[in-house]
Amino acid sequence: MREQGPQMPDSLNEQANNPEWLPQENEQEKMLEKLTGLVGGIYAERLAKKTDASDPKIMLKDNLDHVGQVKDNVDFIIDEIKAGRMTDDIIPRDEHGQAIFDGKILKTMAVLHDVAKINEKGELDTFHHHDKDKVEKILVDEKSKVNEFLKNSGFTPEEIDLMVEGIEKHSRRTDFIARYFDNRKRQEIADLPRPEGVLEYVILSDADILTQSRLEQGVKKIVCSRLTTEFFRQADTLDGQHSFAKSLASVIDSAKKVSEAMHFELTRQKALEQLTQVLDFENWLTQNNKIAEIDGIENFDLKKKKFDELIVEFLNTDDKNQQKIK
Repeated sequence: MREQGPQMPDSLNEQANNPEWLPQENEQEKMLEKLTGLVGGIYAERLAKKTDASDPKIMLKDNLDHVGQVKDNVDFIIDEIKAGRMTDDIIPRDEHGQAIFDGKILKTMAVLHDVAKINEKGELDTFHHHDKDKVEKILVDEKSKVNEFLKNSGFTPEEIDLMVEGIEKHSRRTDFIARYFDNRKRQEIADLPRPEGVLEYVILSDADILTQSRLEQGVKKIVCSRLTTEFFRQADTLDGQHSFAKSLASVIDSAKKVSEAMHFELTRQKALEQLTQVLDFENWLTQNNKIAEIDGIENFDLKKKKFDELIVEFLNTDDKNQQKIK
């Protein structure tokens, strides 16, 4: 995992002088695309077993969208490191100053990081889907299609074990997951597996948690989870009635803490930039009485649909305001 692979060329001229790079990168992307399809198949197969009334197609789309968003963030961080715009001390470097990490393993973990998010009953397993035994059942079990795919793609058992460990550890800095364990005294926060010490795990952690302060990504996804999961519905009940205001407040509170969970200065600043838009959206909802409008909808799938529509409406309004400023 620690052997230095080929470095991304910094210019088109360097690409021309390194013709082996592009085909290799293309093959890797094809592999990741096939793996994403395999993950989608696992989600769909498990969601077919769900027994509650929430729409499995919505859950499937939101979870696959999140996989793509985390991979995009991983690509962003890799590009910024290779361009020399990230100089944090936690990045190990060789004698030439080049960052040392395994991009193939990192990107593969990004695709697989929530592979057990839908449990075998078709339910969202928000707090335990990164547990080692659940991840191993999909990545390590020789009967698993994912294990077969990884081995056929050239990954060794040792590399697959490293991915299991990275997936287990990457999200333990997430605010709402940490609060869950702390509030229930299931485990002291200090004892939770954490990503520090391995650059690939740290990058995956930042890439995942960073989505939580982006309006059309993590905020949208976590609101969906709170509206489609019975555990969260109960937690967001106030005086015997579901309170969308309570759902949204919890999600935004977590978004405010994303910057504190970042390991790199660049991702920390990006989290704060994203948070500004989230807070603007919260103010827009309040000023336009949209929260009460959502609370007036009884069906949870329709609540979620309305919330998604409001995000689009706000973003369109925000774009128009930005154009006026320019």
